[in-house]
Amino acid sequence: MTGANDFAKVIEHYNSMVHQNPDDVMWLTNLAWSYERIGQYQEAIQQFRRALDVSQNDFDAHYGLGLALLSDGRPQEALEEFVRARDLVVEESTDRSKIVMLSKQVEVLIRRLS
Repeated sequence: MTGANDFAKVIEHYNSMVHQNPDDVMWLTNLAWSYERIGQYQEAIQQFRRALDVSQNDFDAHYGLGLALLSDGRPQEALEEFVRARDLVVEESTDRSKIVMLSKQVEVLIRRLS
């Protein structure tokens, strides 16, 4: 298991890379995932949204934003992101397992919100 000090180093590295490459979706989403992993959901949300400002159709950013919003207690916003991520997968992927997984998550959230 990775310790808090290790994540601090990873976040520092990703912040540096984002500073050098502010429009690189990969670095932005890596930074966001690191924040999400340690429970800093507001920071994760901010970074996922920055990634989406650069690339509106980035599956990873929509999916990660959905998870961060859900963990932050914002299920309606999370649902919107999961639906968008699912739609992107359906449009662009041949990975049936990914489509099924996202469809199930969306169904669970819809039931939860009803």
